[in-house]
Amino acid sequence: MIFLDQVNLLKSSGLYNKANKIYISIQTAKNNLCGGSIENDKEVLKALSTIPLAEVIYKKSEDLYEYPGLKLAWDEAQKDKSFDSICLYFHTKGIATRNLGNTHIRKILEKTLLIDYENILNKFKLNLSINKIGLYKSLNGFLWFNFFYVRNSYLAYHKEPIISSNRYYYEEYIKGKGNEDTIAIANGYASDDGNQIIKFFSKQF
Repeated sequence: MIFLDQVNLLKSSGLYNKANKIYISIQTAKNNLCGGSIENDKEVLKALSTIPLAEVIYKKSEDLYEYPGLKLAWDEAQKDKSFDSICLYFHTKGIATRNLGNTHIRKILEKTLLIDYENILNKFKLNLSINKIGLYKSLNGFLWFNFFYVRNSYLAYHKEPIISSNRYYYEEYIKGKGNEDTIAIANGYASDDGNQIIKFFSKQF
């Protein structure tokens, strides 16, 4: 299961030990936790028991896309607006539409942003003007694939996320007026064209 793999990755990378708190947002239109089998639920609950820092926020609902997770990140930033506090936001890319392309993208994102997290945190320390870091950035400063690190001080004064039927609203949620405060790990490449990003990704990885 993608979720279990990511839980184990947080622990094995050491990133779990750096966190003050971990929130896991789960939403499904089904009656059970994972929207799948009861056995899957048991596996998830067993995994959660091994990460006491984690708090699960569960919503039984139709697809709200990434609203619950981003709203949770925004709410937490209201409680801690510190410049030095960093929020990592990521999701189980490919869990809804499983294909080799999504799996490959997710693995690269996990390697670049979860396993190599110390590299990311050092960039924040060395670049005080930087607010956001991800794999690829757009021209107006959002991070493609919605795997990103963001300073609480930026998120706290950003607009509150809303419920939208436009799934791409959430992709662009953390954009600003430009991308000067955003680092793209993939050679600084920037584009607003999703197809162009995928082509560039395929060449690099």
